[in-house]
Amino acid sequence: MEGTLGIEGGGTKTTWILLDSGGEVRRQGLAGPGNVSLLQEDEIRKLLAGIRSEVGGEIHSIGAAFAGCRLPEQRQPIAEMLRALWPSAVRVVVAEDARSAFAGAFGSGEGIIVIAGTGSNVLGYREGRWARAGGWGHILGDPGSAYDLAHIGLQRIYDAFDATGEVVPLGMSFLQTTGQNGLDELFFHILSDPSKDR
Repeated sequence: MEGTLGIEGGGTKTTWILLDSGGEVRRQGLAGPGNVSLLQEDEIRKLLAGIRSEVGGEIHSIGAAFAGCRLPEQRQPIAEMLRALWPSAVRVVVAEDARSAFAGAFGSGEGIIVIAGTGSNVLGYREGRWARAGGWGHILGDPGSAYDLAHIGLQRIYDAFDATGEVVPLGMSFLQTTGQNGLDELFFHILSDPSKDR
């Protein structure tokens, strides 16, 4: 069955959907993290191959958007990977995930979107011009992102513990969620895997 494949990769997961020629959903699924700035080429290839095994090979068009996919030198290799996996595709478009979110909200019209997921950014389009703010990733801040909020929350928990020797209620929530018995254990738990999605 020929169809249109949409892929959107974010900081913690990648979603995909297969539509038939009439726009009806035929299949959809989830895969691992899809921020291409945080993945090696072989990890991107493995991610896409996993989707290929779920979707099958007869695809007419592919629209793929990934967090961190800003540069042409990032988009081109991904487009080549997609063409190799789905050689029947007559159209392959690769973009940053903010562009797919914008298209979902406004199509080709004007507007502004605010993304607040694992990462965060703002993207707007008006009178033929694009403008953006944020979206620089967890190392440079990504204000308002889930990563940023968790990071700030952890800082406050440890600041309060240093000042009072007490575990504040937010700290208790982190301990319950991670299954740790105290802030010392939580500290080592966090350091054992400091990846963005963790």
